[in-house]
Amino acid sequence: MVFMLSDRILMSLINRSHIGYLALGSCVAGAIWLIAMQPTAKGQDRPAVWAAPSMVRIGRSDAVGGETSIGLSAARGEYESLQVIVSAAATRLTNVRLDVSDLTGPDGAGIPSANLTIYREEYITVKKSSQDMGGTNRPLPPGDFPDALIPALDPVSGAALNGQKRAFPVDVAPNTNQPFWLDILVPRDSPAALYRGTVTATADQGSFTVTLALNVWNFTMPVKPSLRSSFGIYQPLTTSAQVQQELIRHRLMPFVVNEPGEGNEGIERQAVTDVGVPLYTQANQKTCRISAPPSLDNMNLQVASAGQVAPGALVYVYLADEVSRCVSLFPALKQWAQTVHAAGAATLLTVPPLPELQDDGSGKNRSVADIWVLQPKDAIANSSDVAAVMKKGDQVWSYTALVQDNYSPKWLLDFLPVNFRAYGAISESQGLTGVLYWSVNYWPQDPWSSADYAESGHNFPGEGSLLYTGAPVGFNGAVPSMRLKWLRDGMDDYDYVEILKSLGRGEWAMQLVRGVAPNWKNWSHDWHDLNYLRQQLGDEISRLSTSGNPQ
Repeated sequence: MVFMLSDRILMSLINRSHIGYLALGSCVAGAIWLIAMQPTAKGQDRPAVWAAPSMVRIGRSDAVGGETSIGLSAARGEYESLQVIVSAAATRLTNVRLDVSDLTGPDGAGIPSANLTIYREEYITVKKSSQDMGGTNRPLPPGDFPDALIPALDPVSGAALNGQKRAFPVDVAPNTNQPFWLDILVPRDSPAALYRGTVTATADQGSFTVTLALNVWNFTMPVKPSLRSSFGIYQPLTTSAQVQQELIRHRLMPFVVNEPGEGNEGIERQAVTDVGVPLYTQANQKTCRISAPPSLDNMNLQVASAGQVAPGALVYVYLADEVSRCVSLFPALKQWAQTVHAAGAATLLTVPPLPELQDDGSGKNRSVADIWVLQPKDAIANSSDVAAVMKKGDQVWSYTALVQDNYSPKWLLDFLPVNFRAYGAISESQGLTGVLYWSVNYWPQDPWSSADYAESGHNFPGEGSLLYTGAPVGFNGAVPSMRLKWLRDGMDDYDYVEILKSLGRGEWAMQLVRGVAPNWKNWSHDWHDLNYLRQQLGDEISRLSTSGNPQ
């Protein structure tokens, strides 16, 4: 039996505090679960369809959940996600597909089904776990991890896809699960209200329905994300408009953004916050060499060209990578910085803000780097210098690669999903303004068949790969991972806090953030805490937006 609740009670429960499980349902971190009796996974006598939150991974043979209805909250202009799982009993399910309805609200308001994107989750095998340094954040055992997201429709044309790997129809083997991922994009003009809809799974053996309720808050997400970013795209997809747009849609900025022109009209340029100038000094810790800076005239032309890509975006030059020990390069870095600054652009360095680099030699009290990008361990080891450049007005970002400490969040496939989401909250608590990642599509082998990335005798599954090649799916481009979705959620968490700062409730919001993720070493590994944090922040923004009183 499923208990049906009125809209008023349901909205109250969705917006309610973190109270754990209730007798007739459960409210966990803003998601209301209505419980229906179901058999357990192994030995179940009938197939089942059930719902799960986006922050959990569903294993092939996990026990069948009893959730046949789910409640969510989201702002206007925001993506919110859930999972729908089709579980076979002792008999194979054949020709399974998913269909979604429109979401209907009061007085004729609605969210069209076209705003609900369906993906089938594909399992990726990890044969050897990441390097385990012990500590408080450790990799999971080897196994199959749902991660690649196969879209039902071509992300550019909207046409059906007929590649070797497809979203549906698909068969589900006996006694196994097939999870699907759903993204809901709330239109920017949606009235604040409760919307209801259904997700129906149909197979040759019958059909099953999951219901959902979406509470749309009374505020709209900014078009531009508040947390800046730079994400690298490797060849051959560096200039792929589809890949660039995929990142921007997840509130992450590609290092290179194509100039306006034929084939690039779909890029949401109004959402772009940062644009890199495609100049490469080739300076890194292995070579400790650097090319000479171009002439000022040349730099002016390249900076102006990059600025036309997305008017109003921050234009920057990525000077060098991890060269803090290459002291011989410091004079050349200053020359580069002076040229870039004279052209009106910013400079970015993935090095700690060493005192020797806090002056570019121009006599204008400007650092060699306007944007300092640090790993968590370096931010901790150089905390006094970090504080000094922040006081000066420089930006400080973070980045992660491999496993270089035993406490901070990792962006590897075999770490808990909360590792990706936590970056938004930690960035707020540490006063950081951006995040960088070296690659989203570094594929030394087929990413669908192997997640391995070997370095220094260790494996780092999924390193440098947040996308999967679209060729097996049936189009020229790339498809997202679940990890990319969790990063998007972290960007949204950061936005919520920034909105509250603008409404005069910043300190209240920061107290909540510090209670969940105060620093790199102490952050909650429980996704419920982050979901509950988001619910509190969203409720407060909606309250202030409705009352018009930010006090």
